[in-house]
Amino acid sequence: IWFLRPDYEEDVRSVICRYASALVRKGHFKEILYKAFLEPSPHNLPSWVPDWTVPVIPMTKKASLGYHGKWIYKAAGDTTQKAHIGHAPDVLVISGGLVDTIDHVSPGTTWPRTAGPLLPTVANSVLNDIDRIFDGLPSYPTGESLIEVKWRTLIANKTWFSDQEAPSSYGNLYMVLRERLKGKFIFISDAEIHAKLSEEYSQALSFVSDYKFCRTRGGYVGLVPTSAGIGDHLCVNLGCIVPFVLRNSTQGMFRMVGGCYIHGMMKGEALEFAHWRQKELKLH
Repeated sequence: IWFLRPDYEEDVRSVICRYASALVRKGHFKEILYKAFLEPSPHNLPSWVPDWTVPVIPMTKKASLGYHGKWIYKAAGDTTQKAHIGHAPDVLVISGGLVDTIDHVSPGTTWPRTAGPLLPTVANSVLNDIDRIFDGLPSYPTGESLIEVKWRTLIANKTWFSDQEAPSSYGNLYMVLRERLKGKFIFISDAEIHAKLSEEYSQALSFVSDYKFCRTRGGYVGLVPTSAGIGDHLCVNLGCIVPFVLRNSTQGMFRMVGGCYIHGMMKGEALEFAHWRQKELKLH
């Protein structure tokens, strides 16, 4: 194929963009977006293109909700994917709708990664920050209790060991976790860690440790990439199983921040919103 022929004089950015463009032409744009996070790149890549030159280290590998939730998420319902390369090879044109805007984010990740045990003081601080995000929410748009929304959202509503929706029993595990962390400052041994923490729920928390908590203007909460900020938009793209965070950019275009979990928007609900409007969105 002519657009994949090697050119040994071509710079790295151009090669990566050409490769990404070929994947889009082959209908694989979703796989690209699920791996895209807005991060500094030495090659100044478009925000929608992952940096495939960076080695993947297990300890720092980012979890992709798009890859790991394919059996339980369906943010765009049964819609068919639509995307094409725009007026330049670094511009991706997608079809979707802007459904909400972030108005609050937690200071840090939901469950910080550490080389060793997570100190209870850190865990309590993180969970207290998330409690404060719920302050001022009298109810939730889905009609669920706020405590259920909280424990489901913290783990992206999935088990850590399979692509299955979190069972209701996880609600009890969350309450046990909060109770056993209360008043603790340090665990003296690994045995005490396992005895004190709800292991299965803690593992589920660890899976989404690359994300932070957010609240939207519409009263929804969710998990968004660590680079997401206040004012960023939530977008549902046709054919994609998770929503995405987009940031306003120049000339009416957007920067891709990354995929996210928004409780109450993961099963096609956004397409039924009164303000849903499908349109073409340009990413660069």
